[in-house]
Amino acid sequence: MQSNNAWTIERAFNWTRDYLDSKNDVQARLSTEWLLADACGLSRIEVYTQFDKPLSPDERDTLRDSVRRRAAGEPLQYIVGEAGFRHLMIKVQPGVLIPRPETEVLVDLALEALPVPKEGKVLNVLDLCTGSGCIGLALAFERPDVHVTATDICPKAVALANENAQINNLTDRFAASQADLFGAESKIFDLIVSNPPYIPSEGMDTLPKEVADFEPMLALHGGRDGLDYAKQILSEAPRYLQGSSQVILELDVRNAHLAVDFAVQLNTYTSVNIVSDLTGRERFVLAKK
Repeated sequence: MQSNNAWTIERAFNWTRDYLDSKNDVQARLSTEWLLADACGLSRIEVYTQFDKPLSPDERDTLRDSVRRRAAGEPLQYIVGEAGFRHLMIKVQPGVLIPRPETEVLVDLALEALPVPKEGKVLNVLDLCTGSGCIGLALAFERPDVHVTATDICPKAVALANENAQINNLTDRFAASQADLFGAESKIFDLIVSNPPYIPSEGMDTLPKEVADFEPMLALHGGRDGLDYAKQILSEAPRYLQGSSQVILELDVRNAHLAVDFAVQLNTYTSVNIVSDLTGRERFVLAKK
């Protein structure tokens, strides 16, 4: 990238888009919008309305570094440090899984599963393998009567989830702590949700390069059949569930049916169902106590 005073947003946009396209970024234009907006402190719409604005030396340096990272395949969310999730902006960083749009369906299912709000009634939700905290934080944000207890085995994820609670003003109703799933938890919950590691061993070698090279394997690999964590959650969840409450899991299309079969064989749930994501793939398991 040239560095002179005539380097406007428009020139930077065209150069960045073409360069990323040459590096096989299939979303070169979208990447350019994100990186320029981040470097210049603008919204993506403002990038287009301020094409004549010259970039400052600092903005050029930031953009140059971001383009280098993106050309190497690093996810956009790690570069700009955040990702939108439902109504929230979630801070993300390397070492913690990036929130996925399809996980928003899990939040929809959880909201449907929660009891109708009652004045003065607090609902307790357990968010296992919380990662960035996006699921639990979305539930707390959209249901003011919900208090979320979140756990993750990764201390970096726990720190980030709590930071996201602070960023989104939800520290009074969301708290994450380090634990291997349920840990020493003794509370009873109105709902348990989890997006656990669920990629089977055979699928780890076929992950997109952007995922395999940059996102944490600890948050992805679910064991030989991808169900190591799901089976433990389904086995232990009933003792932590209130009345006829539910546990809701997001899983891989290759193993969701196996998880249903496992849950049925436990003979501890009154009903077990599978729900598809927005593309019609059967990804979500709902088990009712």
